[in-house]
Amino acid sequence: MADGFGPESGTLLVQEARGHCSPSEPSLCAAKAISAYLVNGTLPAEGTVCRSEDRTFPGAGKSDPSSTSSQPHSAQDAALLEAVRALHEPVLLGGLF
Repeated sequence: MADGFGPESGTLLVQEARGHCSPSEPSLCAAKAISAYLVNGTLPAEGTVCRSEDRTFPGAGKSDPSSTSSQPHSAQDAALLEAVRALHEPVLLGGLF
């Protein structure tokens, strides 16, 4: 689809998560890519795949050793992840959809 708008106008960002929407399982990687696009117009690298920081259904399926939730974050990344998690709460409570 991105190619339909020209080779430099868009790219596909994949977030591997369970559920019907990205807020159901927050991803720092996806949040940073979206922020970079909105603030600077920077597209994510072709083939970027982001993983969730949290699991909506802990223990469901295989564990994901590639999750970055246990890795240290900068203060800026921690603040961004906290904001994304705050957006996640209404989704869990059923208030957003």
